Amino acid sequence: MWYSTPSREEKVARLFSDGLGPVVAGSLGYLALSGKDGRDAAFDGAKALVVQGVVVTGIKKLIPIRRPYPNDYKFGTFPSGHTSTAFTMAGILGAAKPGAKTPAYVVASLVGWSRVKVRAHRWQDVAAGAVVGIVVANQFKPEKEVRGPFARLNLRF
Repeated sequence: MWYSTPSREEKVARLFSDGLGPVVAGSLGYLALSGKDGRDAAFDGAKALVVQGVVVTGIKKLIPIRRPYPNDYKFGTFPSGHTSTAFTMAGILGAAKPGAKTPAYVVASLVGWSRVKVRAHRWQDVAAGAVVGIVVANQFKPEKEVRGPFARLNLRF
């Protein structure tokens, strides 16, 4: 496969790990420029990302697990903030633009994979980040969009 050599795989992992900011900004911009419903979704997305950041930071402070490999990161590893951000944005984007749902979740999954590949996280950190992102995004979706095991939490921000 095209990514099978270690150097190519590492480059792909770095792309998804380091490129999250522009993807999130681009997604919010895309929503904001796509009509009133899109602007509302972009605003909800921005609020969701703030809540997601607070939740992830709180969990990292409550559960101070060290990173899996020695590196320059001083922040805890559990849960993965990059993965949580990616899944929060995928949930918001997928609710606003159903045609973008599958690609958004594929990209979010690749962000999670990349965080393990670049040795910043373990798989359980990534899985927890995905759960946090999905739960937070569900709290900002229109009422008719909320489904699944966390739908009954009925938290709205």
